[in-house]
Amino acid sequence: MPHPRLITSAHLISLSLCFLCFSGCTKSKKATEDNLNQLCLQIAKESYPSQELARLEQRFFSDKQSRGILKHEELLLGSYREVESSATLGVYELLYYMVNAQDQVVLLHNGPKTGGISLDQPNHISYVGECTIKWSHFKGSPLIKSFKLQAISPDLVAQKIKRSSLKDRAQMP
Repeated sequence: MPHPRLITSAHLISLSLCFLCFSGCTKSKKATEDNLNQLCLQIAKESYPSQELARLEQRFFSDKQSRGILKHEELLLGSYREVESSATLGVYELLYYMVNAQDQVVLLHNGPKTGGISLDQPNHISYVGECTIKWSHFKGSPLIKSFKLQAISPDLVAQKIKRSSLKDRAQMP
């Protein structure tokens, strides 16, 4: 009879099988496009509340008025990619475009109706949202997450959309 404190290879095999069953039977939270998309939209609302979107509009227009053009509901996922991957960590980048109900990219125009044309800044812009998430495969949750909106020219938006998953949906006005 073996010593009670002596671990044999049979014990190790049974312990490892129990561990595999336990880890496989628990519901793991993997980083999928759907759950990353939901997480990014949540981060966007936290990072850019409605008041901040209004401030972005006020800073752009010459008359310093907000028109309620930029809305969270209009953020649509355009591209998703895994930037970096290891056994314990994945880094994901998701790009969002503002697309209205008519499937047109939301553009801000500076012109006669908004106080005149600006000479020191662009007069037509759109916004692209960039979400970056570092996902711990071990914990099954994000470690670092960020969302930022960047103003870019309509030409660049059109080029980026041609390479994104929105190319058949989003149209330039």
